Amino acid sequence: MSEPRLAATVHVNGQAEIRVQGSWTLKTLADRKRLKTMEQEVSRLASRYREAPWNLEAATLDHFGALVLRETWIQAQPVSLIQTPAQASLFARWEHTPPCLLQKTGDPLHVWLRPTRWIVETLGGVLATVGLLINLFALFLRQLASSLIRPQKVPWAGISREIYEIGVKGIGIVALVGSLIGIVIGYLAGLQLQGFALRSYLVFIIGISVLRELGPMLAAILVAGRSGSAITAELGVMKIRGEIDALRAMGVDPAYRLLFPRLVALAVVMPLLVGWSDFFGLASGLGAAALTLHTSFPALVRALPQIVPIVNLWFGVIKGLCFGVIIGLVATHLGWEVRADAGSLGQETTRSVVLAITLVIALDALAAVLFQRVGF
Repeated sequence: MSEPRLAATVHVNGQAEIRVQGSWTLKTLADRKRLKTMEQEVSRLASRYREAPWNLEAATLDHFGALVLRETWIQAQPVSLIQTPAQASLFARWEHTPPCLLQKTGDPLHVWLRPTRWIVETLGGVLATVGLLINLFALFLRQLASSLIRPQKVPWAGISREIYEIGVKGIGIVALVGSLIGIVIGYLAGLQLQGFALRSYLVFIIGISVLRELGPMLAAILVAGRSGSAITAELGVMKIRGEIDALRAMGVDPAYRLLFPRLVALAVVMPLLVGWSDFFGLASGLGAAALTLHTSFPALVRALPQIVPIVNLWFGVIKGLCFGVIIGLVATHLGWEVRADAGSLGQETTRSVVLAITLVIALDALAAVLFQRVGF
């Protein structure tokens, strides 16, 4: 396959003609250096011989070759083209497409700025989302204060329904996961301490791990994946169907009727689920440790309150309360942001789970650093 070539010929009468020869295809122009060289040559001849016609009959063109010539001619369009019908159809197809800025793809500065631009846009999006969540939390506090003043206005039926959906229906999976994680911790810790008289240290490891970290974290992740996504999807479907607009038309505040009960339910249920997860995690962890070390399970249980301070339990419960509020804020906010299409509903539901779990882990890491002296 011949390489692409250009030649400017001058006839006897003094009229110039530019001949495009060789293969102008994606295969021959795939090399960036050759492509840049040919683009520069096309631009040079087009600028020098502005009144000269271009003869393409001796060239082999595909869509890419036609695009290269067309985009390079933008600054100096030929006065006439001598071309075959097949070549004319290629140029006609590109006439209906927006211009492709080939020259900018190899700009080193543009390439280096892409990561910086992505970081700036990501941080901007995160800060904007955090700001909206803070505004939503302020609205929730205002609604909570109003409910304390006028309890007869509180949507008790909605709150009780959400407590049942989030809490009662979730105790099974929380107990199962808590038990499995407790077994893993108890077995591995007991296996490492086998042969050492470190029973108190084993109880301390299991108690601290479950009460401070794993109990609240597991409950929060399960609630975010199960209930947080459900809240986002439910609010999104209501928005798509126009039910939220219908509430506004009837003079009902949608935020108070839809967001407030879910946030209250999560704030109430999460500490209870954390305690439920702690119970099964500790029971299964100490049981697995007792079997591994061939010791008495009741003895490990009696040693637990003497070795692990009770403040760790309350620390985990308070973290669970904070996690519940964060999950509720994220789920309701993204459910409110759903647009009137099914694709948006799926995207916001996925974002709800990912963002809620990310914020929960970030808050847990921050709490671990700030309160590292608490409970030890």
